[in-house]
Amino acid sequence: MAINNNHRGWLFAATITLCSSTISNAERHNQVTELINANHYFDLVRDTPYVHRPPSLIAFFSESNPECRDKFYSLDFNTNGLPRREEVFVGRYDVDKQFKFAWFKFTDDLNLPKVLKVDACPSLVIVPPEYTGRENNTLALDVWDGSGDWKQWVTETVTKYPVKAPSTDFTNELLLVRDDSETRCHYRICITPAKLPSYTKTGYEVIEMPDSLHQRLLNYYKKWEHKRSSEPWDLQQTETNYHETHMSLVSLDHDWQERDSIANDYMKDTLAEWAGVPSEDMKLKSFYGIREYFRGNELRTHIDTITTHVLSAVLCIDQIGIDEDWMLEVLDHNGDRVEIACKPKQIILYESASLPHGRPKPFNGTKFVNAFVHYQPEGWDFLEHTWGVATSATNYQGPFGIGQGDGCTMQRGLDDDATPLHLNSMDDYDDEDEEDEEEEIPAPPKTRDDGKRKVIFTNKASVGRDLWWMGQDGIVFQDSLTPGHSVEMNTFVGHKFMWSSIDKEGDSGAPHSSGAEALRGSKIGDTVEISSNFNQNYVSIDERDEL
Repeated sequence: MAINNNHRGWLFAATITLCSSTISNAERHNQVTELINANHYFDLVRDTPYVHRPPSLIAFFSESNPECRDKFYSLDFNTNGLPRREEVFVGRYDVDKQFKFAWFKFTDDLNLPKVLKVDACPSLVIVPPEYTGRENNTLALDVWDGSGDWKQWVTETVTKYPVKAPSTDFTNELLLVRDDSETRCHYRICITPAKLPSYTKTGYEVIEMPDSLHQRLLNYYKKWEHKRSSEPWDLQQTETNYHETHMSLVSLDHDWQERDSIANDYMKDTLAEWAGVPSEDMKLKSFYGIREYFRGNELRTHIDTITTHVLSAVLCIDQIGIDEDWMLEVLDHNGDRVEIACKPKQIILYESASLPHGRPKPFNGTKFVNAFVHYQPEGWDFLEHTWGVATSATNYQGPFGIGQGDGCTMQRGLDDDATPLHLNSMDDYDDEDEEDEEEEIPAPPKTRDDGKRKVIFTNKASVGRDLWWMGQDGIVFQDSLTPGHSVEMNTFVGHKFMWSSIDKEGDSGAPHSSGAEALRGSKIGDTVEISSNFNQNYVSIDERDEL
């Protein structure tokens, strides 16, 4: 299997400064969102329909510039006393960190202060709701001149941009949730791909679809299109602009035999050959329907679920009334932003967990019909922190160094014959079947202890806990568990894990953040070392309420 673990480079360790997790959405009147780049900000803006959209307050500062940093901190920038989220979006933007945060190539259009023509540091600006990142807007920004109370200036200035139509759907609470959802998406784009391996050089390829396969898909679509339904997007989700332009779905469950035949008889082999994975190692995870996009639809840039949607394909079935190609935009494994056209009877193969992809520009046509299929290769066991840190419980050390480094790389090695190792198989069988001469029945197959273990961790404390793997190069986050919940994972004999508190109060009295800092001093929790017992080892630890 061809795997490349060295295409990303060093990942900048970012600090996420969002609202405290101890405050529920219902109790928040507003929050300060840390902005990553211009795309992040403009996606947040477009997440709210224009008639319900408020202006934005953005603080520009630099953590690495002492003079700018000190002036900014002296402002005590927070939302206390400011209008509600329905009346103003509040964000802060580190003008220097923006260049360090992304693993991909940072272009001028991502530089928010450059896009908005903000030069002073620090600066407080109010951006009119008309700014979406697409128009050559001539409206001037409102910039605080540094005199008087900045909060009073904000309160007075936002009255120039009243919301055109207050909404019963886009409530204050929902807007805060949608801000968090969009921010999580962009953090995943910036963090997760750098923590995952790659199977191919660029992460994508366009191929022609066989006539027979295209005809089968068209026949199915025509047969069942009368059963189309609105795709069930929740208002808390921000992956599409369904809140402005609907999209529909023709389910493949109407004929599951045809669905599985297409997935298993053709697409599985095609993706396996492309990625260098044995076909029998590919597990079908999702092939749920044919999606219909309509004029004005957008698909925000994102990565898919990293636990299951690893090797995927877009099946381009039909397009009607196309005024211009609706390009799939990806950030390839080299960090380049690439636009890909997909004509009917073509297939885009892509590594959907590690390749940011989307159609961020509005569709300019009548109808665009695609299907999506996703597979998980054998041995892929990555988990994901809430904010995009990808880790693996097995942390397998391959003979070519695969899995070394930060403990978050691909958990598969290659043997001497370049045959992939099957890490999810607990037993290794001899080729010969031995028989018991007296009993005249087959004896159990011989096994060898390769050190692999499947374990379950259960949080028996009365409060939430974070679980960490103690790697050679430091601790690696595995999962957050609420009281009484468990997580199952693959690991090896001798590996150690530990618990940390996610709600312990620090010296300042503020809620202690989840992360490496929580494991210092008195915050170190119970630890467990995986035993040498050959049978599956189920472990329940952390019965204490206080660490």
